[in-house]
Amino acid sequence: MKKCNFDERQLFIRGNIFKHVTIIMAALLILNAFLMDNGIIWADAIHSNFIILLISVAFGSIEMIFKEAYIQKNSAQKISVILIGILSGALIILSLIDFFVVGDKFIARNQLTHEGGTFIVSVLLFSIFVGFIIKSIILIKAKKEE
Repeated sequence: MKKCNFDERQLFIRGNIFKHVTIIMAALLILNAFLMDNGIIWADAIHSNFIILLISVAFGSIEMIFKEAYIQKNSAQKISVILIGILSGALIILSLIDFFVVGDKFIARNQLTHEGGTFIVSVLLFSIFVGFIIKSIILIKAKKEE
């Protein structure tokens, strides 16, 4: 097992954030079940599940980034976040091309389309990258002020 480079404070923060993520995911799953039970299908099963999962993951990841309990110094996690940013950014651009050039719909028959679901998933993933960039800029400015 790899050695963890987080200190006790960071591990405590991570534990609290995982609790927040679990609560958010449970609330969204209950809300989705309530909507489905009342005949409101807002997205197909695969996209609704991915969106619920990624809302929770994005919230937790951004919170961990800003509380400095997400990415270890000099780790491959930075590369992973950057790759997620690049790939999700490319997917956002491709989705926008589908919407504005090809003419695909975001919503059809009062339900999120496959293209709409893919766009939301890519935006949620990209939000993690944006949080990483914002925190990096804040840290760079703080170092310059010292």
